Amino acid sequence: MKKYYIAIGALLFVLLSVLGLNAVLRWNGNYAEERLLAQDDYAQIRHGVITGSLSYPSDFMPNLEICAVDIKTNESYCTYQMIQGPDFTYGYGYRLEVPAGNYQVYSKINDQFEDYKAYYSEFVKCGGEYTCTNHAPITIQVSADETVRKIDPVDWYASQ
Repeated sequence: MKKYYIAIGALLFVLLSVLGLNAVLRWNGNYAEERLLAQDDYAQIRHGVITGSLSYPSDFMPNLEICAVDIKTNESYCTYQMIQGPDFTYGYGYRLEVPAGNYQVYSKINDQFEDYKAYYSEFVKCGGEYTCTNHAPITIQVSADETVRKIDPVDWYASQ
């Protein structure tokens, strides 16, 4: 009788092990499949990069949020990550990955003064001199796999 219980126990152990292993293999397979589908979706949305220098009209640099607004969908893509380095005009810059499209870029102080924004504008392209009077934001085009450089959202003088 004891051998009978041992045999049934062993059989149940093997059966549960096989069923459990099968469930794990199926789960891993589904997870891997879902991950591949997500990667395919990401790959279908082709991205580009916007970079530029940052500034603030003061003797210090506050933490800034940098955003690119898709002019077609009005969707914003933002970063709080400021990069320091000699490649940037005032020592600070940003890098923002966005889907291919047309954008207007601005910076602002994190969560403060919602309407006080510095755009990449005609004023910036003109050189930021007092003779530059056009503060209209510039729409830039970002293509897939392209880096658009020198998009400096530093026009703090005529917020939208």
